[in-house]
Amino acid sequence: MKAEKKASTVKILKISFLIFDIALAVVLAFLTTAYVSARNVKNAPHPEALTAQEKSFLETVLDSTYTKERDALSLRPLPYPAQAPFLDVKAKSAILVDTLTGSILYEKNADQEIPPASLTKIVEMYVVLNECKKKNISLQSEVPLPEKALAQNLPLDASRMCLGRGEHVTLEELLLGIAVASGNDASIAAAEFVSGSMDEFVKKMNEAVKEVGLTKTHFVESSGYSEENVTTAREFAKFARHYINTFPETLAKFHSQKKIIYPLEKNFSDEEKRRSLDGEKFSVEQENTNKLLGVLEGCDGLKTGFINESGYNIAVTAERNGTRFLSVTMGGPGTSTAEGNKWRVADNTVIIEYAFASYSDFKSEVSQVVSVPLAGCCQKSVNLVPAFPLNFTAPKGSKLNVTKKVPEYIFDSVECGKQYGLLAYTSGDNILYTVPLVADRSVGSGSFFDSVVAEILKRM
Repeated sequence: MKAEKKASTVKILKISFLIFDIALAVVLAFLTTAYVSARNVKNAPHPEALTAQEKSFLETVLDSTYTKERDALSLRPLPYPAQAPFLDVKAKSAILVDTLTGSILYEKNADQEIPPASLTKIVEMYVVLNECKKKNISLQSEVPLPEKALAQNLPLDASRMCLGRGEHVTLEELLLGIAVASGNDASIAAAEFVSGSMDEFVKKMNEAVKEVGLTKTHFVESSGYSEENVTTAREFAKFARHYINTFPETLAKFHSQKKIIYPLEKNFSDEEKRRSLDGEKFSVEQENTNKLLGVLEGCDGLKTGFINESGYNIAVTAERNGTRFLSVTMGGPGTSTAEGNKWRVADNTVIIEYAFASYSDFKSEVSQVVSVPLAGCCQKSVNLVPAFPLNFTAPKGSKLNVTKKVPEYIFDSVECGKQYGLLAYTSGDNILYTVPLVADRSVGSGSFFDSVVAEILKRM
């Protein structure tokens, strides 16, 4: 009996040792596989491309997390310390911005409220072009000329394109008359054509500036003749930058044209055609009111304005070697048009030349997307992407270096839009610009095996 019991005990022990050996072998195999997997995590393939839905979600997350940095309309300080320049600017109010980045490079009393005068017409042109973009109207449409839009019916001191009764003119020609000659007659005709009345058109103008975030800008008519129109240099620069970036083609098509001749034969009314047969000529040639064209290198816009209540205003933009700056000066001095133009040219030459001498745009031409291996997750890797644009205004001539700080692995789970790395742009010891690197998607935790792999990696 004892022998049988002893044999049974030995048998149980053998089975137990066998089970233990099998279990140990399984554990060792499991751990070996996990170890090998951990060694291979670095070689994880790049993640699959985001779906349209995932892209949309990422944009939504980033817009809410980095609202100011991703706002394409905002004006902002430089991302690094810079000494404010002293510029000999005679205008009461002024501001200088980089049209790509929105960085403010100089300002003087930029929040003083001043009537924009004919700068107003930039907002009018934006509204007209936006209606064309929506296909509500066409630039090639012939515009009927109401009596109030005829040059002969304007106040004596109003600028004019010289529209006459019964003439044939397209909306595109009116915009040229607005941009070059600052024609109040063209402004009235365009506004009434687009909206049926000045009041309805002005509603569109005020809606447009509100959408851009302007709070101190308001219009009562489209030409700028009224002193009740109001803006600030800062707000108008914000809108003008938006206008340039939305409709860049207008610079070559309208604003950089040095003169306008109107009416041409194709524009003649029936009466003018009859009289032209008798040798009478009716065309008027007018130079662009912006006297910086052809004088300031790279200048290709934008618009002037003057009424007694505002002084001599101007928005000037110039581009050199891929960098574009925008200057707005308001309340410029002068007791005559010639004197006002002299100071507008002087002020804005100083401002724009300072900009090009001091700054240039940095535009990243290299993708800064980084694929990072995951451990303990249900996917093998994730992309880290810049949270907002990499473009910034750099000091002129600076030698830039970029440093990427990214983790070797990300463990356990990933949250879409969360920062896991950093890009730093430096020049010497100076940090000029930093951009968070964030996960482009969410990734959940993986299996028990994945968690073991993660633990092994943490201890390696």
